[in-house]
Amino acid sequence: MQSLAGAGLLAQANSPGVAQAPVERTRLYRLDYFYYRQGDQATRLNQFFSSQVPLFAKHMRTFGVFTAVMAPHAQTMMALSGFASSEDMAAAAGQIESDSGYQKAHAEFENGAEPPYDSVQRVLLQATAFSPEIVPLAEKPKSLRYFELRIYHSPTTRQLALVHERFVGPEIQIFHRSGVHPILYADTVI
Repeated sequence: MQSLAGAGLLAQANSPGVAQAPVERTRLYRLDYFYYRQGDQATRLNQFFSSQVPLFAKHMRTFGVFTAVMAPHAQTMMALSGFASSEDMAAAAGQIESDSGYQKAHAEFENGAEPPYDSVQRVLLQATAFSPEIVPLAEKPKSLRYFELRIYHSPTTRQLALVHERFVGPEIQIFHRSGVHPILYADTVI
């Protein structure tokens, strides 16, 4: 169980007030863990992500950046990105990496006296059929928000099905009565 402070950067590419054709649900999520030490690595990560939010929000269905508050690796920043499909994920990467502003910011991010982070780990998640769609906030929160990341390990597919049944069934009602509102349920793909 990990607690995360959300930077309030959840966004979707859909613009309010613009009529759009129905879009596919967000089925794939990528969770990038950036591990860093004390020093200016956290500042550099924050500056880089903050400068690139508009570009990421334009090409990704969902994007959020979170800083670990209580976690196995306390110096961790996580970026959550959402996509309709693997093709959508590949197309977004191509569009972002070909953007000249991104190329310049990324070069500056990586060319410091020390590396911008110690290591990165990428996890691919597939949203469950009962997972809610992450929607953008109407306005930026006035105070810092905290999220909890729970990871359940199921050694068999039968046990995984039982975990799914728990969350699709009456347990979610208990969460809601307690003021807990899950934003994503997903299974690890890779």
